[in-house]
Amino acid sequence: MKRKINSVIISLVVCVITLITIVSSISFSSIYEKNEIIELQNECSLVIKGYELDDISYLESIEDSSLRVTLIDLEGNVIFDNQLDESEMENHASREEFKEAKENGYGISKRYSSSLLKTFYYVAYKLDNNIIRVSKVADSTLYILFINLWPLYIVAIVLIICSILLGFLLSKKIVDPINNINLEHPLENNKYKEIEPLLIRIEAQKNELMKENEEVLNASKVRQEFTSNVSHELKTPLHVISGYAELIKEGIVKDSDVKEFGEKIYSEASRMSKLVEDIMKISKLESDKDFEKTQLKLKNIVVAIVDSLMIEADKKNVKFKLSLNDCSISGNYDSIYSLIFNLVDNAIKYNKTNGKITIKLQEVSNNVILSVKDTGIGIPKEDLDRIFERFYRVDKSRSKDSGGTGLGLAIVKHSLIVNNATIKVESELKKGSTFIVTF
Repeated sequence: MKRKINSVIISLVVCVITLITIVSSISFSSIYEKNEIIELQNECSLVIKGYELDDISYLESIEDSSLRVTLIDLEGNVIFDNQLDESEMENHASREEFKEAKENGYGISKRYSSSLLKTFYYVAYKLDNNIIRVSKVADSTLYILFINLWPLYIVAIVLIICSILLGFLLSKKIVDPINNINLEHPLENNKYKEIEPLLIRIEAQKNELMKENEEVLNASKVRQEFTSNVSHELKTPLHVISGYAELIKEGIVKDSDVKEFGEKIYSEASRMSKLVEDIMKISKLESDKDFEKTQLKLKNIVVAIVDSLMIEADKKNVKFKLSLNDCSISGNYDSIYSLIFNLVDNAIKYNKTNGKITIKLQEVSNNVILSVKDTGIGIPKEDLDRIFERFYRVDKSRSKDSGGTGLGLAIVKHSLIVNNATIKVESELKKGSTFIVTF
């Protein structure tokens, strides 16, 4: 950037100097040539007066070697020339100044010699029977310019040197604040208003990168915790199954106890199967990006889920109270089914014996609202923000006794994301919880 600034300044100075030189040259050339013509006209007037007084004798007496005087008849033949032998001179009828003088009484012209780098000026006047021409030679305009404008060239060199120094200092002053921008706190470096949008974008990108980095770290932490939790959750039933199986294998178990041991092995195997099933559901919800969505009648899904869980509810004598309007949404069937199933299943597992579950389905302000309310153990306020984490249990011992995997509400959370839905939880200890889903 510094190099560009220096280049721009130097180019600007050179352009200005060049422009001044061109304008000065044109003006000087015009004035110089005009002065030469005027001076030659004055000389010619004096020569004409002398010729009119003393005829050709006056012309022969002219001693100024820089002034050439030629007398030409109206046919173009040279009668007299004070510098050359007129007998050897060619006819001048084709000369520009001669033709103009013959036609108009007065003529001027100039001719440039590239070999001599000289300019010849001619002034001719028509007399009665002759044309008298006076000429002189002068240095070319370019030569005169070079001789007379040398101070300008010195100034130009000085200006170029100064522009280089100025460009260096200016570019340093401009660029250094930019090079020293504190990328940790970009908006604290707002020295130039012109770069404020850039600093704002840098700040926004920095915050976005920090957010993304934090998300990556959190995701990595979640994966580690998930792996650790899965390992822990699987080890427990595996140890139980392995232990009971080993006892049966060694023949240590009484025949009367085989059935009991078999039931425990079956129970732990079922728990493992349910855990793996829930893990697969979460994995599918996280990995699939394009879920097929159709128009779904939520009332039919809720009724089907309640019917499938009626046996579990009957074990605790939990009663259902349904208030279901005929509402439809656009969503993915499997994820919606898992969402509602886990909410109702939890309402049964964490309910009191002889408890009640109230399920409402209604449309409010173009939104479909599903609420599942139970009369169970409730959730402490400090745990409300964590209940959707994987394997998080408010009451671990009770969760295991009820056959929970700790993944039900995690499945609910991912199902909400897939279907662009939100959830609100209201709970009071020992009085129950209400989960309100808005589609």
